[in-house]
Amino acid sequence: MIGYTIDLVRLHQLYERNFAALLKLFPECLQEDHLWVVVGASERSLVHFEVKQRSAYTTYLSITVGGDWGKRIALPNMEVRLYHDLNMAEVVFSHHSRTPDPLYAYPNPKMHQPNEKESVNQFLLDLIRFCDGPRSQRKLSH
Repeated sequence: MIGYTIDLVRLHQLYERNFAALLKLFPECLQEDHLWVVVGASERSLVHFEVKQRSAYTTYLSITVGGDWGKRIALPNMEVRLYHDLNMAEVVFSHHSRTPDPLYAYPNPKMHQPNEKESVNQFLLDLIRFCDGPRSQRKLSH
């Protein structure tokens, strides 16, 4: 592959922004298990954040997007690991691939982009910011 190299500093900065944005949106994630965010006018258009596992230094979070748009497009689902000692959050699973590799040869059989890992983590940040927007409503539940 020519022309693309992994910028590890930029990738780690993205993980740090993901962590900060997640804790801003869902600060209760250390105690609460579920957060639903209604995005838009319909109660069916929502993003569900579910804590799957907690340990001393990490939290494993599942994010599911639901809504009426699913009839036309594949909705994104992902799993994120928050590293509390590093203040980073990383997508460890997305509906596109088991664990996004940092770098893909291009072209490849599944048509992953060369910077798939960075793109998936940037999408996470964009999704969190969308959920934290003025038209969204948070709903906590145990």
